[in-house]
Amino acid sequence: MSEKYTLDKIFSLFPKGICVPRIQRGYVQGRKDEKGLEIRRNFAPALVKTVFGGEELSLDFIYGVAREQCLLPLDGQQRLSTLFLLAWLCGKWKADWCFTYEARRIPQLFVKGLLEHPCKAEGLPSVEIKGSGWFLPIWEKDPSVDGMLRMLDALHENIGQRNRADADFGRISFLLHGIEGHSDTFDHIFRKMNARGKELSPWENMKAMLDKYLPQELADDWRDKVDGDWAECIWLHSNNDISRLDDAMEKIIRMAYARFTSMDDSLWEIEKKLSGEDENVFNEASRITFYKIAAGYFDKLSTIAKCWTNERTQNALWNVAANETKFWEWLLNRAPASCGDILRMAFLAENAHDEVKDDQRCRRIILNLLDASSINVNNFLDAMKAGLDFIAGSLDLETIKSRQVGYSPEQLEDEIRKWPIEEQAIITSETDELVKNGSLRFIGWTQFRDAEDIRERLELVRAAIKGDEWLEFYQNLVSRIPSDKFNGRYIYTPLRTGDVNVWKEHILTDGRFIDALKIWHDAPETPLQTPAWMLQLADLLRSGQVVNSTLRCWDERMYLLQTDRNRSANSIRLDFNDNERKNRQLLRNGLIYYAYPWPWAQAKETGVWYNVCDPSWRENDTPPKGTRNADGNFQFLAN
Repeated sequence: MSEKYTLDKIFSLFPKGICVPRIQRGYVQGRKDEKGLEIRRNFAPALVKTVFGGEELSLDFIYGVAREQCLLPLDGQQRLSTLFLLAWLCGKWKADWCFTYEARRIPQLFVKGLLEHPCKAEGLPSVEIKGSGWFLPIWEKDPSVDGMLRMLDALHENIGQRNRADADFGRISFLLHGIEGHSDTFDHIFRKMNARGKELSPWENMKAMLDKYLPQELADDWRDKVDGDWAECIWLHSNNDISRLDDAMEKIIRMAYARFTSMDDSLWEIEKKLSGEDENVFNEASRITFYKIAAGYFDKLSTIAKCWTNERTQNALWNVAANETKFWEWLLNRAPASCGDILRMAFLAENAHDEVKDDQRCRRIILNLLDASSINVNNFLDAMKAGLDFIAGSLDLETIKSRQVGYSPEQLEDEIRKWPIEEQAIITSETDELVKNGSLRFIGWTQFRDAEDIRERLELVRAAIKGDEWLEFYQNLVSRIPSDKFNGRYIYTPLRTGDVNVWKEHILTDGRFIDALKIWHDAPETPLQTPAWMLQLADLLRSGQVVNSTLRCWDERMYLLQTDRNRSANSIRLDFNDNERKNRQLLRNGLIYYAYPWPWAQAKETGVWYNVCDPSWRENDTPPKGTRNADGNFQFLAN
């Protein structure tokens, strides 16, 4: 049945007031778009005119469900919210009336602040409110709060010089239509009733779902922080972008959720599992643990940010001063977290174990292992457990290696080899200019005797790549790599004496070169046959024609790929699709030839072909096309 109600009557019928349900969208009548502007031009003046003596006004039907002496509006919450704002402006909101939000904590806290601080009516309400001590700056970025502030200003301007004490809210009424239902059917009814409304953001939906299954023992602290301290911490680094904040909040939740089940579950799948329908994933105890882990991640955000660095001297997985900016860039990049990211967050947030003598060292080793490993969904949980147990001191490196839980066996062997060496000596060696991500595999041809042995090995390699014979050293290594190890894969080349970055980033970390270095160490003077392509490459390097390049072997030939910043945008690499075949260049006998498209099937001539960047392309990115023979082949590629 439908019945006519005023504010007085609704609050006498529902002593616990009005509660906007979790699945409802936020307040939109104050939004900036054309529809919001139209409401403020028409609806706001109509409300003000009515309460100050105009004709009575009916707000039509309000649909709702009753729960524990509280009204949950399914349709009409926008009109009720605007009426509440007007009542607050006029000082007519009674102390025993209650207006709350079930899951939207920022609007809830904002409304709570309004009710605790009567309107002074001395100027624009938005200015007065934002200048008060109880208002948090982050709230202004919440669309609902932003809209409420805008509507308050519009209502204030319409009231003008009227005496607010004269406002009579008995002139405004609505028809309340109750719908049969109980708590188990709320979400279904809300979704059906609001199907045509503005969709909630993914984070708003997730937050509402999390609130639904929130353990009672954690409820108060969680609800206060999820839209308070936690959001504020991220907001300070979000460049005032509310969508980046929302994405980051969801990312943290998903990282905690991934410790129990799939990280790619849809919101529906997450809710299904949290509800306990699948007890193999979440029972009551594990659900509490999930919320505690998520809260722990949020609580430690500032501390974790200070750990997020690859600087090994800072013990990168420990709470010491470090590159905080890098962490926030990662968290706010709107990209989903990888398995490695989730592991890193878990290890960063793990509490210190005071009884573990090597706690900090273990954290540094875990970072080395993460950087060297490819963790996937199949080994993720095993890698997680092994890493946490290692940090806690209940698992050693040998056991992790024997379990094959996803960490790089080669890097594990490297960490085992380093373990007997004094920690500070290892930190010093891991920060050497030749070392990337803490890995000493390229000098790990035998067990390390001591710290001096590590230093001597590093100096041996350094002398080889920084001296006059650097190119011969590279040739020496290439000659020790079986030809089948190159086929179909990229390799990198040094370009000049002392080109440490290329060696560090690409050559000394390449498994093929690491194996060649071991052979070189065992027999450095053994004469070997240098491949023809290596000799031709050496000639190009000496002539200075190559600036920044990689090599790729295809169809048993080596191709030189330019990556010079002045190259054509289409000549960065060789690929197998039409777009990447455009504007390729071939070098033969010191001359540049052009082919469009890249003639993969016609590259049959014995010898080496190079993809290089000619300086003329810097003025014109469209090269001349090669001349084809009558059979369609390029002349310079004929057998």
